Amino acid sequence: MKNLKAAAKEINEILKPEPPVSIKVGINKADITGELLELSEEIESGDSFSDETLSTLESIGAKFDWRKAKKAKEEEEEEEEEEEEEEEIEEEEEEEEEEDTAEKTEEKAEGKAKEKAEKEDKKPKAGAKEKDKKKTTKEDKKPKATVETKDDTKSAKKEPKKDKKPRYSRGAALIDALSKGGAREDLITLIDDLYEKNGGQRNANGAKVMLDIHIPVLKLAGCLEEKNGKLKLVK
Repeated sequence: MKNLKAAAKEINEILKPEPPVSIKVGINKADITGELLELSEEIESGDSFSDETLSTLESIGAKFDWRKAKKAKEEEEEEEEEEEEEEEIEEEEEEEEEEDTAEKTEEKAEGKAKEKAEKEDKKPKAGAKEKDKKKTTKEDKKPKATVETKDDTKSAKKEPKKDKKPRYSRGAALIDALSKGGAREDLITLIDDLYEKNGGQRNANGAKVMLDIHIPVLKLAGCLEEKNGKLKLVK
């Protein structure tokens, strides 16, 4: 009865029927139910009735086809949103797998190249031995001045070893791109451009995953600022 009186009060406020539905103490339940059912036919989808009132009216037999259609639409939208979220999660997992596979393949290829280069370095060159023999013969024929002169000649021929150039990583490309700054999509392209320019292979998904992982961390550390949709490292 309490719910019926609450529904009657809301109907009186919104529909303003004449005479209004009575909610006085001692009113018969059958009478108030009959009045509410009759007035419920005037309720439209645009009226600002609460869900509690509409549910109470439906419990006594009122039918709101528009309300059912609205619920069905909301449920359908919720299902679509859930499906989209699941698809996004699956796509992210696939991208991560592709990134891991690409990095492993790249590391494996680099390892093989390094191993091959080391083997090549260890192999004696065919022409080198013959050349050394001829050189030794000529040197033997020449008059030897002093031991000191020979050592000086060897020292002069020795060249300083060149330092190996460090490998340009995708992480370095990320830092360089963020140092220049730009919108998220522009940064993804820039990371790929820099990585490719320095001998790497383009991988838009890899650049995207790396950027998405590092942005929150750099922001939290206070190393990254965002203005007008553009990200840039703080110096």
